[in-house]
Amino acid sequence: MRKMAAAALAAMMAVSVLAGCGNVEGTMAEERASGEQQSVVDEVTEGVETEEESSEGLEAEGEENVYRFMLDESSEGLEIQFDESAQKYEIVDGEEVMAFQLEKQIEPTSATKIDIDGDGEEEYVITACAGRGTGIYAADLMVIKKGREEPIAYLSNEEITEQLEARTKLLYDNEFQMVTLYCDSESEPQAVLDLEKFLEGMDAGYDTMSLGNIIRIENKDNRYWVTADYAVYLQGMFTPQYDCTIHLTASLTYQQEKHSFSMGDIAARAVDYTQNEEASVGEVITEFYTDVTHDGTEDRIVISVPEGITWDEVLSGVESGELSVYVGYTNANGKKVYADKSILEREFSPCHAGNCQMFLTTVNDRDYLIETNFWAGQERYTYKYTVFFMDYDYNYVMESAYEEYTGEPGDTSAFFDKLGSWINDSSIVLYAADIDHDPDLIYSTDDNRINPANYLADKAKQPQ
Repeated sequence: MRKMAAAALAAMMAVSVLAGCGNVEGTMAEERASGEQQSVVDEVTEGVETEEESSEGLEAEGEENVYRFMLDESSEGLEIQFDESAQKYEIVDGEEVMAFQLEKQIEPTSATKIDIDGDGEEEYVITACAGRGTGIYAADLMVIKKGREEPIAYLSNEEITEQLEARTKLLYDNEFQMVTLYCDSESEPQAVLDLEKFLEGMDAGYDTMSLGNIIRIENKDNRYWVTADYAVYLQGMFTPQYDCTIHLTASLTYQQEKHSFSMGDIAARAVDYTQNEEASVGEVITEFYTDVTHDGTEDRIVISVPEGITWDEVLSGVESGELSVYVGYTNANGKKVYADKSILEREFSPCHAGNCQMFLTTVNDRDYLIETNFWAGQERYTYKYTVFFMDYDYNYVMESAYEEYTGEPGDTSAFFDKLGSWINDSSIVLYAADIDHDPDLIYSTDDNRINPANYLADKAKQPQ
């Protein structure tokens, strides 16, 4: 009885997500979509029939027809169970049990108790899996209030997909086999995915990319984040590919008056997991150790020049320097080591086209990278910064701002005030390549750590 109920719940969740799989570039051909959907259903239902824990977090309780979900460690002692007889979910908070109902079957994965709506009373914020299968994971987010049997706020994976699709645009260059992602109508691309080697290895042509198959919600740095993976479809293949893809990340903020979640800035990272070779590194100019992945282990930040290039050539603007971030971890022998392949790479040069800046800062005992870009030329002025941290797959944007002016620059004081709130005594310039600044390239070393405050003060005054 318990096994059948668990299997039924998992099957319902798996099938329910299929309708929420969207496409950024347009709807796929009906015949292919129909075939893919049936294939996914077959895969999911086969797994449900043979696995008692196909719904990973479901455990049978002693009481008949009551099932407890296995929540992650962030749930702080809270429990959630499903009463099949009453068709209700129950939050167990110590001696208190609160029932709530949903219109669909879900698998709760975490629960947090906080005053999210600011009314002086704590609510329960729950993340849940609404469907899973091969190449599919669909997450929902909800807020449960004491005394209410229905959520006061509910964000579904379908809504998340719709919002991401509305704010993103993909362009495919058939000649160079590259996909460029634009977010929120910005003129600068957010990510560029080189598909050439991947397509060559798969011996297939590019068809399309879509969102909706993989939507996750997680809590990092006391914020909820949406992460989404683009599915890559190849000509003549129904199965979505994720080894070469674009990852999206966006923070979620609770709107107290509307009892809903708003989505913040979208960050994107293009990855090709099939290409494992690391670019050769020539001379290491400087390196720093800091936890920009927020996993409790220091990572390695390296400023270097490519093999065959000298630092003097970089300083003169003839060549570009490089910044790379390598994840730190503890290996099986208990030794602290660093990954061979970097999770972030940036090029910089004091020539105009290579101008950009990267700072490192610590706020509330957390390490962050700050990337800025200031451009002045042809009567166009742009100001941009992004504060973020990262992990192996995703970038997490804490704050960003962008201002653009034509003819004459406007009042940028608010922009620099916001940026300045992230700068303190811990902050250092990793590099600042800027042809409109003297000197046009500054960087920190272990012996000479340069604070960004003076550089940013100069930029706030420009142009004179």
